[in-house]
Amino acid sequence: MRLFCAAVVVPVMAATAASSPPSFPYKAYVTADGVQIRSGPGSSYYPTDKLDTGAEVEVHRHDPGGWYAIRPPEGSFAWVSGRFLKLEKDRLATVIGDRVAARVGSRISDARDVVQVRLDRGELVDVLETKTIQGDPESSTWYKIAPPAGEFRWIFGKYVDPQDPNDGTRKVQPATSPLVPHEAAAPESSSVAVRIPTEAISEEPPAAEPPVAPAAPDAPDAAAEAKPSPA
Repeated sequence: MRLFCAAVVVPVMAATAASSPPSFPYKAYVTADGVQIRSGPGSSYYPTDKLDTGAEVEVHRHDPGGWYAIRPPEGSFAWVSGRFLKLEKDRLATVIGDRVAARVGSRISDARDVVQVRLDRGELVDVLETKTIQGDPESSTWYKIAPPAGEFRWIFGKYVDPQDPNDGTRKVQPATSPLVPHEAAAPESSSVAVRIPTEAISEEPPAAEPPVAPAAPDAPDAAAEAKPSPA
């Protein structure tokens, strides 16, 4: 009888452990090849990179629609306008503006219109590269920087598993690139990733308008002021 009870209790305990919510952050692995990493929690956000089977990711949050917020993978970066950075020694730069936009960069395209983090004046950033863009309405010089603290990337949860697919105990999914229609569209939260067109953003506060001088009083009517001439 005791053996029977033990056989029943163990599966129940295992099921309870399996259903318990994860403790963030946790380590997980990509389970397919060519999985797109995105700049926001939805398939409408531009991809920033691709990861293959077995790539390790650090999951920080589960967002609506099945999207997982992860630490930016190795090689990730952001862009900052050269107008708001002062270069220092050892590839560091100081932010010289207020609430300067750090734009999420992509290794797949030139897209850079998603802003998750704004940098404070005096903050130090790691400069990875300098890029000159002729004809850019905002700035001709851009600095590629390491992703600032608080910046994430997103991966569709279907292609992530806490168990390493290369350890031989888990069947690996076919090595095909997941298509966008397979990704559930998640509500896009403006507090997570905000699109700001390059030509429309201005980190500098608008210049104060000069004070308007008070209007001069109307000139007195000449006829009313004229004194009658002596008869």
